[in-house]
Amino acid sequence: MTSTNQQAQPPKPKVYIVGVGMTKFSKPQSTGLDYPDLVKEAVTEALDDAKLKYENIQQATASYMYGGSCCGQRALYEIGLTGIPIFNLNNACASGSTGIFLCKQIIEGGNVDVMLAVGFEKMAPGSLEKTQPALDDRAHPVDKHIQLMADTYGLQAAPVTSQMFGNAGREHMEKYGTTPLHFAKIAYKNHLHSTNNPKSQFQKKFTLDEVVNARKIFDFMGLLECSPTSDGAAAVIVVSERFLNQNPHLKKQAVEIVGIELGTDEPSVFAEKSNIKMIGFDLIKKISDRLYKKTGVSPKDVQVIELHDCFSTSDPTSDGAAAVIVVSERFLNQNPHLKKQAVEIVGIELGTDEPSVFAEKSNIKMIGFDLIKKISDRLYKKTGVSPKDVQVIELHDCFSTNELISYESLGLCPVGKGGEIVDKGDNTYGGKWVVNPSGGLISKGHPIGATGVAQAVELCNQLRGRCGPRQVPNCKYALQHNIGIGGAGVVALYKLASENGQQGPKPQSGVSGSTFKSDAIFEEIRGRASEEKDLAKQINASYRFTITDSKGQTKNWTIDMKKDTPFVGENNTDKVDTEIALKDDDFMKLAAGQLKPDQAFMQGKMKIKGNIVKAMKLKNILDPTKLKSRL
Repeated sequence: MTSTNQQAQPPKPKVYIVGVGMTKFSKPQSTGLDYPDLVKEAVTEALDDAKLKYENIQQATASYMYGGSCCGQRALYEIGLTGIPIFNLNNACASGSTGIFLCKQIIEGGNVDVMLAVGFEKMAPGSLEKTQPALDDRAHPVDKHIQLMADTYGLQAAPVTSQMFGNAGREHMEKYGTTPLHFAKIAYKNHLHSTNNPKSQFQKKFTLDEVVNARKIFDFMGLLECSPTSDGAAAVIVVSERFLNQNPHLKKQAVEIVGIELGTDEPSVFAEKSNIKMIGFDLIKKISDRLYKKTGVSPKDVQVIELHDCFSTSDPTSDGAAAVIVVSERFLNQNPHLKKQAVEIVGIELGTDEPSVFAEKSNIKMIGFDLIKKISDRLYKKTGVSPKDVQVIELHDCFSTNELISYESLGLCPVGKGGEIVDKGDNTYGGKWVVNPSGGLISKGHPIGATGVAQAVELCNQLRGRCGPRQVPNCKYALQHNIGIGGAGVVALYKLASENGQQGPKPQSGVSGSTFKSDAIFEEIRGRASEEKDLAKQINASYRFTITDSKGQTKNWTIDMKKDTPFVGENNTDKVDTEIALKDDDFMKLAAGQLKPDQAFMQGKMKIKGNIVKAMKLKNILDPTKLKSRL
């Protein structure tokens, strides 16, 4: 007789995000808004996005690090007094994503169909030490982490968190040959990404020299490599599959939580005497592996990543709040109007530190490497998704060092090879993944309780195709990484519930039924490439076009004239020399000779990233005398 625990378990019901909202993240005390005001703004936006009322919410999680015991109630009472259970959560920097993890767990249990996850923070200007109250009469939550760091690198007169993540970066440089320039390039990238995010705390473009030469906060780490303290809030509405089916109008915007893993520190945090392990490397490696295994998605399947870059290695302070609403599959089925906007939580994993946090005397292990490695492995296994399946990642870049180290703990590359991702540009547009298109913690801001939820908001909007100039094309899977020293880590996978998402039309041999006039031109270019043998040699360049039609929908075409066999096709993610974005009508005018490329560029009708010199060769491809499908 087979025992119950040996029997095959039925698949768990799917869980989706159908509504998202967030405030602009801002410098602490700069807006005059208190945390209930921030929460009300974020939650109201999420409810409006899902076309739901607060009375539909059955339970809520409220994540924050600084505040009294019932701040969640105080904030949500501004929106409604409905007597629902409200869970107040403090799990360090992973507080917000811990709330989403609990929403998924509770909804999967079948007792609730609609939940709200809100994260918020109202902070003080300056380093975290100025925000955090003194706890002189009790054990400090990270005293063991600080002691390990002191034993390996000593203590200096600098913010403690900057020393933790900075020393992890020093250890990585000593072990693997990484340089300060690798970390500076990460900060430069995230500041550049944030210029297209109107809700980022910082939206200024910095040069790489400005990042490198910024005032040093600790050792090699400059101010622009550190995330700020911030005020802000973010919210998501999480629902069951049952609810989504009952509200089919939400299916087009529903994002599935494919998987989510939560973990704590591994033994290596302290055992290996590693600052890299100390800040959570093993934690993230473990839960990300777990996430990939559960979902069947790998890092190579991800296009966009929101990564916890608290430091490039360091972050500024921010006030803010964020919220999401989580519903069950049953609730979604009962509200089919929600299906178009529902995002499935494919997987989510939560963990704490492994023995390696302290045992290995490694600062890399101390910051949570083994924790993340363990829960990400668990997530990949549960979901059947691997990193190669992911397109976009929001990663916890509290410092730029943590972003690079997390590339390795999440399984994006082998240990010690994070610098190669930076050198190849595989962490931004045109590379393997887009990491922190929002600007990350470094530039978007880091209101601690709101950070994890805000990452989910960004990834849901990316999957829905709502991110405008920072949109990552052809997103199928999105990966979230959120970690707090002490330690707690969360890794999650999301995908759009509906196939009518931002990916746009599937590749097709012809253009029948397409809303894009430019399809006909690209088809003719495909024909020219196969017929005119000298065309590829003449061009010897590769391009990716992002075309926007009159309805605001986008489609991507790649022209690669560097291959032995020239390639012209849709939805290709290979790295290209030049990226070009323009409207469908303007592309047709280019093809008809009614608009010159330099004229389109100067008038702002055509945006170019990458090699501009090679962009000038377009006139040989878009030759009006050889194209038939013109206006």
